[in-house]
Amino acid sequence: MIARRAARNRRWKRSPRPHWPAVPVAACLALSLVACSSSAQPDGHQPAGAVSAKIGQLLAPANKFVAPGPALDTKTLAGKSLWFVPVSAEIPVLAVELKALQDAARALKMPLQVCDGKLSPPAEAACINSAVSAGAAGIFTDGVDPHGVQTAVDNAASHNVPILSMGEVGTDTGNLKYFDVGDTASQAAAAEWIIADSAGKANVLITENTDDPGASHNIEAGSKDTFSRQCPGCQVTVAGFTTGTTNRVGTLTSSALLRDHQIGYALANFDFLIPQMVSGARTAVPNAQLKFVGIEAALSSMQLVKSGGQAADGAANRNYGGWAAMDAMLRILLGKPAPVTNFLPVRVFDKTNIDSVGPLTNDNALNGSWFGPVDYPQQFQQLWGIDG
Repeated sequence: MIARRAARNRRWKRSPRPHWPAVPVAACLALSLVACSSSAQPDGHQPAGAVSAKIGQLLAPANKFVAPGPALDTKTLAGKSLWFVPVSAEIPVLAVELKALQDAARALKMPLQVCDGKLSPPAEAACINSAVSAGAAGIFTDGVDPHGVQTAVDNAASHNVPILSMGEVGTDTGNLKYFDVGDTASQAAAAEWIIADSAGKANVLITENTDDPGASHNIEAGSKDTFSRQCPGCQVTVAGFTTGTTNRVGTLTSSALLRDHQIGYALANFDFLIPQMVSGARTAVPNAQLKFVGIEAALSSMQLVKSGGQAADGAANRNYGGWAAMDAMLRILLGKPAPVTNFLPVRVFDKTNIDSVGPLTNDNALNGSWFGPVDYPQQFQQLWGIDG
């Protein structure tokens, strides 16, 4: 897993399924340290002009509330404890969901305990087992591969403790549900920005972690699918790497540019890869006018957009995702059907709107305000039958 190699960032997968917001495991591409290129396919494509019109919407504030399902009576859950097990407490992006979960748990009067997975499956398993021993009503994991902690997952199941797995992909079981918070949509939004910016003639380099099924799914169903359907005039080059070769992304970028000097855009599948891509580009073509695009709205990337070092970032609001994840957990605990909708605010940030989103501070990175007015916490609470 990338998070085990670089404790800086993390991703979330948006669900195409009508029930619990999760995505099926996608087949990994047979790529390693090789960049492959292909032209986007024209079948069923939309005109680039239509994409350009949509960009205006994506650049606008996106926050709004969409109820995931019917109203809930959560009073019986007050006092029950929840646990949050992130793959690492040191990854800044995971702190966004944690902030939302903490605020929601406080409103629900449900204690929330955090246990650091420390980028280690044994530590993650110990956290899950500790939650079970402590009598947790439910467990959120974030970036933790359930298959790597299967014994602990089975232990939770034997004690009827549900686990909501955020940021991973797989098949739901009785006590294990997968919840996705938006990277496929983020990839698609970033691709649409590139198509519009290039007037439908982009030559794009995309990085892809080929041994991470979820990350590969986000690219295949997100950016690559968008280029294929909406931009027959675009050329896409994929620089594939594995978890063990993450530190070679700069070299991959350099090699791709040396093979094709016409590449004008570099789309990173994780924001923390952008510095490596910048370094690789400078090594290959020192004066290259490459436009770098991210998908996570990490504070570091937002600051780069502000300074001109990054052209754009398309991202889902992870704070909203945390509130939506809490809603999903409440429905599990109350024995209610899965959420019927999985709305997430998605916004693109570039030079045209970066000055209007508010201060680029860690507080604003956590509270979701870059995506627009933050009214949804009160609306989630109303949906749950509690006072805001």
